[in-house]
Amino acid sequence: MTDPSIETEHDADVPRSIRLIASGLLWVGGAASVMIAAFGAADAVSSVIRGRPLAGVVEFTQLALVTLVFTVQPYVLVTRAHIRLDLIKYTRGSAGDWISRSLAHGTAMMCYGLIAYASWPSFLTSLAAREHTEGIIALPVYPVKGLLFLGATIAFGIVVILMIRSSYRGISRQDAATDRGSSWTP
Repeated sequence: MTDPSIETEHDADVPRSIRLIASGLLWVGGAASVMIAAFGAADAVSSVIRGRPLAGVVEFTQLALVTLVFTVQPYVLVTRAHIRLDLIKYTRGSAGDWISRSLAHGTAMMCYGLIAYASWPSFLTSLAAREHTEGIIALPVYPVKGLLFLGATIAFGIVVILMIRSSYRGISRQDAATDRGSSWTP
């Protein structure tokens, strides 16, 4: 039996086009993860065999970690595979549950919205300057900043969709409860 506090049901479906974009970004994040592991292992082997690390691995890992985190977020939100920790557990469909979900969605919207808002000018500046990493090997930074903006923007859109649907369900459940003459209790 599954834990009812883990949200695995797809009660707030996201449009198919957004699911496809999120799936594509997941592949980018997966590739970044594999490359981080491969370059990290090669760097360790090089340090043991040659006595020195590989050039550019630190810079690459920094860029790949940003890519990994922000390209996987939309897929995690679409599949509702995120971890949610409730300090107070409310009955599903209750007013407390609706308020708790609304606060969680509002906080996520603020977080992803601020990241998207700040990353767009950063991406444009980086693109215009053709920004590269500092170090022995100069890696371009602007594609990663573009992926950061894209991932944060799509994550923001998904959270907006989830909040709208959650709010609609909360309101419609409240109306249904008052039509039956019962109260909407936490």
